[in-house]
Amino acid sequence: MYIKLNKKTGQYKVVQKTFRLRRFSFVIVFLIAVISSLAAPQEVQNSITGQPLPVSRINLLEKDLKRDFDYSKTIFKINGIAYYLYQNYKHVTYDSALEIATTVINAEDKYDIDYTIMLGLITVESHFNHNAVNEKSGAMGLSQILPEYWVDELKSVGIIHHEKDLLKPKNNILGGYFILSQYMKQKNGDLAKALYKYGGFSKRTEDKFKAYYNKVIKGSKNFQAIEDALFANI
Repeated sequence: MYIKLNKKTGQYKVVQKTFRLRRFSFVIVFLIAVISSLAAPQEVQNSITGQPLPVSRINLLEKDLKRDFDYSKTIFKINGIAYYLYQNYKHVTYDSALEIATTVINAEDKYDIDYTIMLGLITVESHFNHNAVNEKSGAMGLSQILPEYWVDELKSVGIIHHEKDLLKPKNNILGGYFILSQYMKQKNGDLAKALYKYGGFSKRTEDKFKAYYNKVIKGSKNFQAIEDALFANI
């Protein structure tokens, strides 16, 4: 299993093929270094005539280099986050870690929610156990989605087809993103108020919300620190 960019959709996806992170990471670091060295040439020349290329052509080359550089960085980040999940959570296989990391990073722009917030939320809600089902509330999967309230709406937007899809990592993460984004819109972008709604808190349980919120933020900061560490020496 490894990560591949779908050039038509601009999305990264997991491809079923065994791939070792450590060896792949070295390749990515090498590619980034090469691309970085080429990213700001003083003068780009036509290899046949030796004449300087037009500015428009140089800009196109720079755009291509930036795209490749961004692609390499994203691949490196996905694999780094996946490796961390695999090493630190007993319920997570390396293949499922790749799927989780790929999905959260792919979807953050669409839902306008930083992927680290989603990972922090999942840390608190399920501890990355995609088969988690709350015996009391019936909440399911990584993001602990309540089927009673959300199955029909998630079906209507194409995130799931059946209730059992909530136990699939990708579907559940996208469902969690969708729900949190709906609450963010309702609360004018106030993350604390959105998480209050997401966690199902009320005046009766308000005293527990602060601890819940702090844990989500702590988890988010942890994953941001992991990303920072990945790129610290690049």
